[in-house]
Amino acid sequence: DTHWAHSAASSPSGGVSPLFRLLELSASADVPTARCGVGALRHLSRADELRPPMLREPGLLQGLVLLSSAEDARVQRHAFHALLNLATPPPGHSLQYELV
Repeated sequence: DTHWAHSAASSPSGGVSPLFRLLELSASADVPTARCGVGALRHLSRADELRPPMLREPGLLQGLVLLSSAEDARVQRHAFHALLNLATPPPGHSLQYELV
């Protein structure tokens, strides 16, 4: 369902974005909840049109990097795949990264 995916990339005015909520779920101490959150981020990162908004989401890349060293192997794997997907530019776009 692309409607949900598009709404996940846009932040409601004055509120926390759905992408940030998924990142919060990914950091849960409850492993099944963390797996669901990071798995959803991995799934969303596959859509070419969602990569740029995901890259603009404050803290998302840093959160995925931290999750890549989680204790749970599935959480690690989902985080790595999401990062790899986000590092792949959509057709016709070039992504610029700033190292800080």
